Amino acid sequence: MSIRFNEAIVGTQFHPEADAIGMRMYLLREDKKALVIEKHGEKNIGRC
Repeated sequence: MSIRFNEAIVGTQFHPEADAIGMRMYLLREDKKALVIEKHGEKNIGRC
């Protein structure tokens, strides 16, 4: 699973139980979405 933080930085971590659909659902939960926006801003949140 990878996530792009900006144009130059991509984080990768292997979790065999994680899949793209599950991660998207997790990150779009209101509590997780709010945490990501708080820490990283709202600029790219609409790209999901």
